[in-house]
Amino acid sequence: TRAQIFPLLNWYFHVIPAPLPFRMKWRGFIRITRADLYEFEFKGRDGFTMDIDGRRVLSIPEAGSTRGEIHLTQGDH
Repeated sequence: TRAQIFPLLNWYFHVIPAPLPFRMKWRGFIRITRADLYEFEFKGRDGFTMDIDGRRVLSIPEAGSTRGEIHLTQGDH
């Protein structure tokens, strides 16, 4: 198993990786060292959703930007 850390996902495709429309999906976890309220932000040219522990944190149906907050306890989510 290979692990990668992405502190920032910032990808732009010069060559489209698949026929349009296509979807990309990342799965993984976030390690929280201190329980607190965390803010996430998305800016993009297409729709986006982000769920943590089965809760929708971000959702935008088309190009634009959005922010969402979630209280996370210490540990992996």
